[in-house]
Amino acid sequence: MTDITHGDKPKLLVRMLLWYFKKHYNINHKVNIQFDIENCGNPVIRNIREKVHEGTSHMNNAYHRDSVNEVVDFLLWIIYKDTAYRQPFFYIFNNILDDVDVLKPMVKRYCDEPDGWYINAWIKSMQNTKDKQKNKKLRSIDKSYDEQLFVPELQHKKYDELYKEKCRQMERELEIEKKRKGWL
Repeated sequence: MTDITHGDKPKLLVRMLLWYFKKHYNINHKVNIQFDIENCGNPVIRNIREKVHEGTSHMNNAYHRDSVNEVVDFLLWIIYKDTAYRQPFFYIFNNILDDVDVLKPMVKRYCDEPDGWYINAWIKSMQNTKDKQKNKKLRSIDKSYDEQLFVPELQHKKYDELYKEKCRQMERELEIEKKRKGWL
């Protein structure tokens, strides 16, 4: 499991650790993190959670939507339950809100409508592949061109090919330069 930025392994590790912690903690401490966060008495944390869940509802992939919700719920639960994190969080959050007029225009440039989100375009391309396979325009093991653009393994392979070619090109240029300067 790789992606073009080599980030999938760390992301998988975080998810596995989160799953393990929640499972272990819930069993040994008779605490249900999900119940606690769903019934949180802190209105700020409740509002942040609602906004996150409303935003992720636009993600057309259940795995990614659930992953985001799970990580956010866990972090919010820690903030809700642990004073050592709650007080610094609200101090930092308050400082962020003090700069909302400055930050809002900055955030706008990164904000796309859900139809333009990477994950939703990927899901649409996967459906395109299924349709072409069903209509016998693609073999069952092939992916449509538009889906290939999103598959991390294929991206990584293409990136490696480009990287290796760039290294070969730099080596050739270095050899030419060494010959030009009489170092060889």
